[in-house]
Amino acid sequence: METNLPLHAVEFPHGYTYSAHPVACAAGIAAMKLYDSENIEAKVNALIPYFENALHQLKGLPHIEDLRNCGLAGAIQLAARDGDGTIRPREVFEYCWQHGLYVRYGGNNLSLAPTFISEKAEIDQMFNVISDALRQLK
Repeated sequence: METNLPLHAVEFPHGYTYSAHPVACAAGIAAMKLYDSENIEAKVNALIPYFENALHQLKGLPHIEDLRNCGLAGAIQLAARDGDGTIRPREVFEYCWQHGLYVRYGGNNLSLAPTFISEKAEIDQMFNVISDALRQLK
């Protein structure tokens, strides 16, 4: 289909999964009920110190410039290699992916956000894989 609009103004029309879509609203309401019935907030609050400690135990590993977290959201800032801050995070992502762990990366950071129903053993596994990945970096 041809259009006279500039390319940056062309939008693919589709149905959103938010903005009061009835299915998304039903899923959100069901999730909120589960949060209450399963006492997820208390479980998350109990897991936060464990996650924070595990994250900050990485201090001193090669190529780490900064470690930070807010609750169960954490970030690992990595030093640039050859002037490019995006190389190492991508390499850590690839190592983790090959070892069964998905980590999000962007720029010179790894972003971590375990699920609210994570167990301590899963947190340990996550940081073991990340630690191994960091140790094998050039």
